[in-house]
Amino acid sequence: MFHKGRFLTLLLLVIALPAIAQADRIKLKNGEIIEGKITLETSGSIYIRTAIGTRAVKLEDVLEIEKEKSPRELYKEKASAIAKGDANGHYELGLWCKEKGLEKQARSQYRSAVRLVPDHEGARGELGYVQREGKWVLPDEAEETNQPEKPDGESGGADGTAKRGLDFLASSPEANRQDADAAWKARMAEYKGVRWKKRWEISGTGFELHCNATKEVAEWYAKAIERIDEELRKFFKKAKKVRFENEETMVFIYKSREDYLNHTQKPKAAGFFNVMDGSIHAYHGRVNYTSDTVGVLAHEWTHKWEAKVVPNWRNMPPWIYEGLAVYFGDGIVVPREGPAKAQQLPRDSLLLIQRAIREDRYIKIKDLMERGPREFSGFYYPHAWSVIYMMVNTSKGNRSIFNQVFSDCIKTRFTLEKFEGYCKRIGGIEGFEQKWKEWVLSLEVPPSGSVMDSTFRSDFANFSVTLPDPTWSFDMNSSAVGANELNAFQAVMKKEDALIKILAVNNRQTLTPEGVVERELKFLEKTNKVLSSDSLTLNGYDAYQIYYTSEPPEKEEEPKEGEGQGGKEPEPKPDEPPEEEKKDGGKTGTKEPPTKMRRVFLATVPHLIIIECSAPSDQFLLHDTDFEKALESIQLYFD
Repeated sequence: MFHKGRFLTLLLLVIALPAIAQADRIKLKNGEIIEGKITLETSGSIYIRTAIGTRAVKLEDVLEIEKEKSPRELYKEKASAIAKGDANGHYELGLWCKEKGLEKQARSQYRSAVRLVPDHEGARGELGYVQREGKWVLPDEAEETNQPEKPDGESGGADGTAKRGLDFLASSPEANRQDADAAWKARMAEYKGVRWKKRWEISGTGFELHCNATKEVAEWYAKAIERIDEELRKFFKKAKKVRFENEETMVFIYKSREDYLNHTQKPKAAGFFNVMDGSIHAYHGRVNYTSDTVGVLAHEWTHKWEAKVVPNWRNMPPWIYEGLAVYFGDGIVVPREGPAKAQQLPRDSLLLIQRAIREDRYIKIKDLMERGPREFSGFYYPHAWSVIYMMVNTSKGNRSIFNQVFSDCIKTRFTLEKFEGYCKRIGGIEGFEQKWKEWVLSLEVPPSGSVMDSTFRSDFANFSVTLPDPTWSFDMNSSAVGANELNAFQAVMKKEDALIKILAVNNRQTLTPEGVVERELKFLEKTNKVLSSDSLTLNGYDAYQIYYTSEPPEKEEEPKEGEGQGGKEPEPKPDEPPEEEKKDGGKTGTKEPPTKMRRVFLATVPHLIIIECSAPSDQFLLHDTDFEKALESIQLYFD
């Protein structure tokens, strides 16, 4: 409970506004100038976040709006202006990116400079290289040259990634293959770990971690938990602990998903918080597009804090306790050095919600808030996240609504009737829903990577791919992929009716290309006509491919009595025209050719990259050479 009831308005959740990194200017008709960051524009108002809070301004009072370009927008302009072959131009842009906090873009520019001038001292230095005996090497490589090889279970860095024995800029097939093999070996050592009885035990502030992956992995997770707790403590800082006051939280991280299942028997969850004893369970590895073990820990650690703050867990409906957990779990970034960064936009959740709203198949706010725990799954999670995100991060009025809602959970219980009253000034639940939809659609989806010249570089899966020739173009619009592929969507290359879709998912089970294809074939054979499948090598990487069409699979049917070789062809139904006369979507009088697809699987650590080349079957061979060029341009990075 709270001291003397002073925190009934939950001042704990009035989050301090971040510094304004980008200055937009709104000039009003009365001469006033407002500077800050425009966060939302509706049909009647514009919301701008200033140093003292978010302010709503009526459009009828606005004389002029000046929007300052974001660092990412400026980066794209600067990158496109660099002359071909200008190594110093890439290096200078890298320094600019570093100053603006665009670390991944900075490293990309340094790499571009080194590709053009291998001995570029400035770029090599920024990438961490030093010279040893006339060669550029990483410090760790120089130190380990004369040291014995580590035994299995101890290879890799603190985060489990392989230490590169070769320059990661090398592009020969043999070098690429060795890099891929080294990364794979290091990750498998982590999953091999040690037996649970010999697990690592690390004590932290308010927790005790048990982990049977490698020692380096366990130590990293202990650091991550400390930083996650710091962020959550800021969010819940005014609350008094009501449960687990003097107890350490037991955290169990198993070396692999298989080991996790053997210990917990929880096949449907990537992790869980045990409300009975306050323990947290997770496994080492990737989970979905935006989340890995650190994200799962942040998700479950949020549940721990909710249990500390709310005396009766049943007072909270799922949209609140799961919405907050997704808000922190999918929206947190924990760097190797420095504090965690919470409240980030999870790309996959935002893509799903935006498409659902545009296609008018979203979950109504009333239905979301009335949904019980047994029915609250899948599609409800991103909805809950977006509602929480809007209330906490937009106007003072919306934060006030959230504070009142959470205060109800602490004191009594959330009810839809009370929420309707809190939203009365904006038109009740229907008015709140309308503002929520407008706000969600106004958000800019974080990019999956960057395009420079004719090459796409993925920030998520550490690979690059180049357009076959200038007649192809990149399409970064998510409408080019199906709803079931949004979580994996990276980029699309297109030319007329031909497409090359690039997807990437977490290879959490560390499947080999053969293992992936074996599983994929079982699914495709039920829904599509599979033509062939075989192995191949892409620029030194082992891969696998499947050729199939959009046609349904051929089914062998037993002939009916009297319909053997001497039987009649079945007649069309009275209300159905013959096959050649059917209209396809009302466009033609003949059936259009099916789509032919070539799906290539490149299994890496820790990602599974999928490249799907498709075109109408009668045009597929016309684009086959271009498909080959795109596939052979694939490069992986293990930094």
